Amino acid sequence: MDEAKSAKLDLRFDENSFAQINDLFERDRSQLKKVLKKLEELRRTGTFQSSVKMLRHKAGDFWSCDVDKKNRIVFVICEDNNRGDYLYIFSCHGHYDDK
Repeated sequence: MDEAKSAKLDLRFDENSFAQINDLFERDRSQLKKVLKKLEELRRTGTFQSSVKMLRHKAGDFWSCDVDKKNRIVFVICEDNNRGDYLYIFSCHGHYDDK
């Protein structure tokens, strides 16, 4: 991921990750703060303090980053020449496809 290219990206959420954010808002505000802090860090700088890893077992350029030992953010970086590049968030709670 190119840090200069990723700086100040918009965030977009799929239905699942949006539901996870709403669930965290209702149940676990401290975890929500951790997730939002990580998302803002990635949006602003294109990097996390912890490592960002490309997911090998998913088709496409999926990336993940640890929020803590049990939770990861899964996302792709999308290019849009008309509206600007953005991060598309697929999951922000749980470990990959765990339910």
